[in-house]
Amino acid sequence: MADVTAKSLIAGIKEVADYKQGRVALETVEVAVPDIDVKRIRDRLGLSQDKFAEVYGLSVGTVRNWEHGKRKPEGPARILLNLIERQPDFVAQEVNKIRGRPRFVESVHT
Repeated sequence: MADVTAKSLIAGIKEVADYKQGRVALETVEVAVPDIDVKRIRDRLGLSQDKFAEVYGLSVGTVRNWEHGKRKPEGPARILLNLIERQPDFVAQEVNKIRGRPRFVESVHT
């Protein structure tokens, strides 16, 4: 097993080196993530900007900028927000686990 893993890592390192030197092109895949209305999600959950940011590990400034149209969520932030929209309690629990807080969190629904 370790031998296979080592060979795989070495092959990956060689592929990166070849890519950096322009010898190969790597395949890329783009995934379309729908636009997201942060204020609508937050309002549906009944959370203030401060509480929404706290529960989901975001900065309040970022939430405000998204809601006021100064910035748009991109990449991983859009994915996170889509997950919050679909499974708000699950995402809140996972954020707490990452922070090392107790596993149980009250529902974010009011």
